[in-house]
Amino acid sequence: MLNGLKIGTRIKLGFGMLVLLLLVLIGTNFNSGQQISADLGELQVNVASANNGDLLRLQTLQMRRFEKDMILNLGNKEKVAEYLGKWQKAEQAMQQALDAESKIADADEVKQLQEMKQRFIAYRDGFRQVSQKAVAGEFSAPPEVNEAMKPFTTPTHELEKHVAAYVDLQLQHQRAISEQINATIQHANNLAVGVGIIAILLA
Repeated sequence: MLNGLKIGTRIKLGFGMLVLLLLVLIGTNFNSGQQISADLGELQVNVASANNGDLLRLQTLQMRRFEKDMILNLGNKEKVAEYLGKWQKAEQAMQQALDAESKIADADEVKQLQEMKQRFIAYRDGFRQVSQKAVAGEFSAPPEVNEAMKPFTTPTHELEKHVAAYVDLQLQHQRAISEQINATIQHANNLAVGVGIIAILLA
């Protein structure tokens, strides 16, 4: 196709095509860089959410653990006070993690956090009532405490499920963002290789 053209024209045309390919490559790399930057920003927020989710799960487990330890040591006032104090620290850490996550959560996540908070408050307030009675010596045996906690069993189990689901959701978001970043990088690499091959053929 180019054989009928003069050498100077062919050189100019080839150079022009190389410049055009270079501009396409630069533009694509710029867009890829912008996309990766946005994805990394989203990933950073998601990592923070995942960390908060891990804290929520940890403190939920801690509260349940210290609740049971307090009940099992019902006859020992010092142990009851010790485990109640540990439960209160876990409860405070849980509240802090919920507050921290609420500040960076998106609209859908906020709804999930609100449902989680409702279950958390129901469990928290229920255990506070029961633990106050335990400290006051109103229970004579662990089964009585377990019976008093029964009205709060449902929100407690729902809290555990909501926390687990939230942590899984954050992990899914992380995987999706990582896959998107890898796809963007792969696309840019493929384009660079293609432009390089065309440049070689035109040389």
